[in-house]
Amino acid sequence: MSRNLDLGPWRLRFVDPSTEADFRVHHLESQLTMLRVIFVFTAIQIVFLAFCFVYVVPETQVQTYISLLGILAPWCFGIALWSTRPSFFRGYGIVAPLFHLTFTVVVIWLAIFAPDEVPAFHYGAITASVCMLVYVGTNFIALRALPAMLTVLPYVLFLQGVLSLSMSESLPMVAATLYTALLWASVTLSAIAVYTRDTNSRDSYVKDQLLEAERRRGDALLHNILPAPIVVRLKSGETQIADSCADATILFADLVGFTTLSQTLSAEELVGLLSEVFVAFDDLATAGGIEKIKTIGDAYMAVAGVPVPRDDHAQVMATMALGMVEALQRVNASNGSNLHLRVGLHSGPVVAGVIGKSKFAYDLWGDAVNTASRMESHGLPDRVQISKATRERLGDEFALESRGTIEVKGKGEMETWLLSSER
Repeated sequence: MSRNLDLGPWRLRFVDPSTEADFRVHHLESQLTMLRVIFVFTAIQIVFLAFCFVYVVPETQVQTYISLLGILAPWCFGIALWSTRPSFFRGYGIVAPLFHLTFTVVVIWLAIFAPDEVPAFHYGAITASVCMLVYVGTNFIALRALPAMLTVLPYVLFLQGVLSLSMSESLPMVAATLYTALLWASVTLSAIAVYTRDTNSRDSYVKDQLLEAERRRGDALLHNILPAPIVVRLKSGETQIADSCADATILFADLVGFTTLSQTLSAEELVGLLSEVFVAFDDLATAGGIEKIKTIGDAYMAVAGVPVPRDDHAQVMATMALGMVEALQRVNASNGSNLHLRVGLHSGPVVAGVIGKSKFAYDLWGDAVNTASRMESHGLPDRVQISKATRERLGDEFALESRGTIEVKGKGEMETWLLSSER
């Protein structure tokens, strides 16, 4: 488990304050429905008490009861409706005090105004209200166990004092003992419940965060292997991905002299140098929106116009090719090496898809791919050779140097051009 997900003593809060704050928002959003139900239930309970008062309380005090409850019921209904706004609950620190305030008014009012003629109802209603407050207030409003219990403790002590003072006067000892046992049983069960809920919620949050982190790592690995649109298709359930692209530009590049240089370098130096070169190439591909296909030894392959078609595929690939030559020169200058680069480009239709089950890869097939490879292998060091097809797509946007007709293995005679960094 990462450090920011560590739980403090008693597992009641996260060590990292930002993690704790994020957990509270996350937990609150998952409890919105329950919170709304509780608020509505509270309002219904108050209306029910009002109904009971009509038949139990003497007529002289009915008006007082109904007036007070008539104020509290819309208050609770208003909060229930207001709670449909998630932004309100993001500042949930005000919710618990408002909820407890509602019960405080009910409890204190019952203690002061309930008639002596019905002591059983009088003290029973107080006890039931406080027990409801303890359980609901701790389990559905507060997010942390200790603050939840501390919040309801004053009401518990208040009721305990009322019961103790009334025991020898209007409240029989048996009833007082029963109410006291009910009260503290509610406190005990609520404490166990809120502690269990709190720890379970935090454990669940930790597991969700770890699963999300693993998912992000998995997605990052997929994006390093496959183009983003292909990742989306794979995650949506596609098992076989194969697309035909009517027009794209393929690039092949190969380091000249790398094999000879590798004999004079250690394994760490060799891999470090090759990594530095290819990282520079990767940066150029990312900047141009070009898809890197793969590297084979000291060879590099990329494509523009696949998997997302684009009209300027030849232009962006030519820009990258020239940038690769310049990038290698900078690497040579910084490392004292003397590497050279042959680059070949060709444009045409290709087939692209994902192959394999283990160590799968996104790859290209077609005559255009083979021709691009021949443009590289028959090219010149530190130059970018392009075919006639790519030449036609570039138009007059780049300076070109005709190389004439050359014999290409497997292709016969082909007219080619060399790109120039100067217009």
